[in-house]
Amino acid sequence: MQLKKSYLIIAAGCMWMLAGINVFHIGFQVWEIKKTMPWLHFFGVIATFLFFAIIFNKTYTKNVNRISKMDNPRNPLSFFDIKGWLIISFMITLGITVRHFALLPVYFIAAFYQGLGACLTIYGGRFLWTGAMSGY
Repeated sequence: MQLKKSYLIIAAGCMWMLAGINVFHIGFQVWEIKKTMPWLHFFGVIATFLFFAIIFNKTYTKNVNRISKMDNPRNPLSFFDIKGWLIISFMITLGITVRHFALLPVYFIAAFYQGLGACLTIYGGRFLWTGAMSGY
């Protein structure tokens, strides 16, 4: 069974959006509003967002180009390559470990997760838009 390339791009977008919403939600849950300085928290969220926007822009371009060059995509999970899946697995494991063992202060985790989650969600939307509008 051959898959449309646009379906793989849309699948990637769904995964990024679900991950982004989940990460943002975790950041919001641990955020202790009364114990933070709003301007510092806002700066942390924006700095994290901008940092990951640079990384995700390159990843987005690389993955869309790789998918568009596939000959006969058959695996519905092939929207990422092996390296991408390994990085995702590492990042999830790292995030769980950092939160479980309280390796970083809660105010840092809150700002970091909110910035990362927002960025993942926006780039997930970008994947969805590309997949929906592509002629693959």
